[in-house]
Amino acid sequence: MATTGISSIVSTQIAGFDVATAVDGILSVQQNEIDQLKKKQDDITARQDLLNQFSSDLQTLRSTAMAMADSASFFSYAATLSSNNASVPASNLLDVSGTDAVSAGSHTVVVNRVASALRISSSAAVTDGTGAAITDPNVALNYTASTFQINGTTISVAATDSLQDIADKINQANTGASATGVSAAVVKTTSSDYRLVLTADSTGSTGFTLSGAALNSGGALAGLNLGAVASDAAVKDAATGLAVSSDTAALNLSGSFTINGTAVTVNAADSLSTIASTINGLGIGVKASVVRINASDYRLALQGDATATTPATTITLAAGTGGVLSGLNLTAGSQTAASLAADAELTVDGLSITRSSNTIDDIISGVTFNLKQADPSTTLTLDINVDTSALQSNVQAFVDAYNTVMGFINDQYKFDPNTNSNGILADDPLLGTIQSQLAGSLLQTVPGLASDRNSLAAIGIEPDAQGVLSINHTLFDNFLNNSPDAIRDVFVASGTSTNNALQFLATGFNTPSGTYDVNITQAAVQESRTGSINLTSGIGAGNTDSLTISDGAHTTTVYFNGSGSQGTGDGLSAANAADGSSIDTIVSALNSEFARSITETRVFSTALTAGGSPATSANTFSDLGVGVAAGDVITISGTSRTGASINSSFTVLDPARDTLSELLSAIQVAFDQKVVATIDSSGHIQVTDASSGDSQLRVSLTSDNAGGGSLSFGTDTGTGTTEGRYPMSVTASNDGTGKLKISASSYGPQSGLSVSDVSNLLVGAPGTITTIAGQDVAGTIGGASANGSGQMLTGTSGNVDGMSILYTGTATGVVGSITLGVGVGAAYDGLIDTYTNSYTGLIASDVASLQSDYDSLTAQIDALQRQMDLKRETLTKSFNQMQNLLAQLQKTGDFLTSLANAQQAKK
Repeated sequence: MATTGISSIVSTQIAGFDVATAVDGILSVQQNEIDQLKKKQDDITARQDLLNQFSSDLQTLRSTAMAMADSASFFSYAATLSSNNASVPASNLLDVSGTDAVSAGSHTVVVNRVASALRISSSAAVTDGTGAAITDPNVALNYTASTFQINGTTISVAATDSLQDIADKINQANTGASATGVSAAVVKTTSSDYRLVLTADSTGSTGFTLSGAALNSGGALAGLNLGAVASDAAVKDAATGLAVSSDTAALNLSGSFTINGTAVTVNAADSLSTIASTINGLGIGVKASVVRINASDYRLALQGDATATTPATTITLAAGTGGVLSGLNLTAGSQTAASLAADAELTVDGLSITRSSNTIDDIISGVTFNLKQADPSTTLTLDINVDTSALQSNVQAFVDAYNTVMGFINDQYKFDPNTNSNGILADDPLLGTIQSQLAGSLLQTVPGLASDRNSLAAIGIEPDAQGVLSINHTLFDNFLNNSPDAIRDVFVASGTSTNNALQFLATGFNTPSGTYDVNITQAAVQESRTGSINLTSGIGAGNTDSLTISDGAHTTTVYFNGSGSQGTGDGLSAANAADGSSIDTIVSALNSEFARSITETRVFSTALTAGGSPATSANTFSDLGVGVAAGDVITISGTSRTGASINSSFTVLDPARDTLSELLSAIQVAFDQKVVATIDSSGHIQVTDASSGDSQLRVSLTSDNAGGGSLSFGTDTGTGTTEGRYPMSVTASNDGTGKLKISASSYGPQSGLSVSDVSNLLVGAPGTITTIAGQDVAGTIGGASANGSGQMLTGTSGNVDGMSILYTGTATGVVGSITLGVGVGAAYDGLIDTYTNSYTGLIASDVASLQSDYDSLTAQIDALQRQMDLKRETLTKSFNQMQNLLAQLQKTGDFLTSLANAQQAKK
């Protein structure tokens, strides 16, 4: 019989052994340790998630509280309109909207007229160059190439242009920084009646100006049937033949012309502005205005007057005497008056008000009117009241947010019989602290308020036994409808003072309600300089003197004449030359100068001449006689008002035709139309900022003189250059004894104040002037340290950290006290931030601490995992070696078995 032997036993052992299972079994204790650590990590993550959710709920509560913490913005307002005319609903005439800046009140409003935009349209069907009415707006009109102007901007019309092309060119000119403010459209009346309609983008009586001889009867563009009623070219001085450079310059025209049959008389001394005023005073339904194309191109424009009882619909001009009509570059004949532009007119609380737009936001603070229709016979009543619906919604949002926070805390403390445990965060002491602090602040009374309205519960916002808030509408609605201020007062922070010179400004982040004594150790002082000269009778008849004053940022000099009349000011403007005959006139003159806002003007030092006379903007470059050649490039550079770099250029194409006016226009374009470039009466180019006040405007004009010329403008620091500035921060006064006192407007040190008297007749020699240094207020609030800035004192430590008061007095010591009432809205701001601040909050600290624990567990897990991996490798290797030995043993056994079986077979 065959023998199974050792091999069969070993084979059985090899086949039944699973190395991986054996290794896992050996390492199961360590794996269980890792699993326990990961479970701790899961618990930490769950705690972090809940803490972050809790922080989010608290932040929502803080946001709702902060929305009601500021007294100035606590209320929103609702406006209602009613009409005294049952047949005219208020909504037909007017819409109103508002902001929180509005104040409650009642106002009467009468809409007398709505603003309208100027509209000019073809008075008849547009015809082409042959005189035939067009039937397709996209076909060439075949006009002789020509131009016309809209608000001074030239529109060029080519022979190949269609009506639509012209409209497109007009609309293209209404883009960018120099937009005309006029839009164009082609309107089809019938298949053979197309018209061009021009409309001002803005309403108001200013309208726009359409000019150009080509538009008039017989002109190249007459087929457009626009009939411009305006000077065809720049109006000139009849005596010199030069274009006037001002609307107030005398024209030296004498004679008359008629408008719609009414004579307009013009005298030699009349200017364009005077003539416009004369026409506007005739009461003929025509409005005249002066249009400035550029510094040397002023024109007269006429249109129907929308404010007139009977506005003119047609304007007929006829020549009279003296060639006045042609001198004004106006063409005799009839043109259709424009569709009228008009300002809005309304009466508010009995006051007559005019605005150029139908949207008006500067009559009642916080209220915007949108005028829709006029009805002078209807009076509207505008009632502005606290928006009680919005207030109730805000309070309800606060209540809901509070209940969400308390509900979260209560859920953590609840015992769950199914899990036999509380919430994950039940053991976190933060929850209990926050719960007690929020509830405590909620129940506090606000000092200074009447007992029937000094807490949330008193006004109907009540907590139950579990701390859940609800609104008792019997109480709350009474305050809401009859005394909403009571609701405000329990939410905001407010302070009352025992001293009129002491004013509460703001509460600190965590300042509690209470009374805080204010101890002033140094009252704020304005820096000042007081002269030693008694100026009751001024500086003395026949004397002159000048005073130079600096506030640290700006410096000015004022010249005085003791004889009582204005001095010459050494060539300065009258604004700097003043009456020095008494202390009162001196003080008045100085304060007027300090209050002035000055516009920056840069005047070039080199005067341009033409034929021995000062050049004007109408002169060509050839007129200058300095060899300007075609292709010469004038570089325009500098800095804008705000300091931005400017780099541009102007190329002279034809010196015999190109004028200085074109260079001036190029300067204005380079500076984005935020400057005005002109030539003064001496031939100096000057560039003036479009706005007054501090300015970094600088201009450089440099010609490359590539053609061999010698054109030079000099620098922009010539005589007349004026630095722009805002009003100065100083004031002048009589010190009470007839002496001049110059004081900084602000309190505190380092104002930069300086005073210099040339002849020592105003304040005296330097050694005799009394100098007072400025000082900040100093002291404590509630015994705690505070920092002063001017007259404002701000707490820097303890409960008063951040609390600010204003002290305007001069006494020192305990000057009074502030009783601070911190409502729940203001209190919750700092309280909740203590917990939810992303950087310093206690919840963030908790989350960070948990993260540290999590990271520590990760390190432990990683270490255990490395140990396990090493053991797994070692055990697996050992077991594999064992299996290899067993396999060798099996082979040996197989051999022995086969040998034994062979021996057995021989028997």
